[in-house]
Amino acid sequence: MDTVYWEILEQIIVIAIGVILPPVLALLTVYANRITNALVARIEGEIGAKNFELLRSMAEEAVRAAEQMGLSDKIENVGEEKKRFALRYLQDRLDASGIKIDINELDAAIEAAVQKAFNDN
Repeated sequence: MDTVYWEILEQIIVIAIGVILPPVLALLTVYANRITNALVARIEGEIGAKNFELLRSMAEEAVRAAEQMGLSDKIENVGEEKKRFALRYLQDRLDASGIKIDINELDAAIEAAVQKAFNDN
């Protein structure tokens, strides 16, 4: 008798998760996009439109390079390792261009580039 109740409870939990999880994930995605968009707007205001477009282009390049490095096993093909690689790559490119940006803003630029890459696919 106890196993029947546990099976029913398990089925109720699975159904509840299936119903609740998709809207929660959708809300989290919307919230993350709003935060990223606000940070991107602030960065653009601080460094100007021309430097911002350069930063955006470099961030997208850094994300593509990190993805390629992960796929070719030159770095671990996991999110955190690829993100560290992309941040270093972007920082090096910006330093060479003479653009100084806070690491948190670089992080936001990388996140925006990742979101764009996922949305494009």
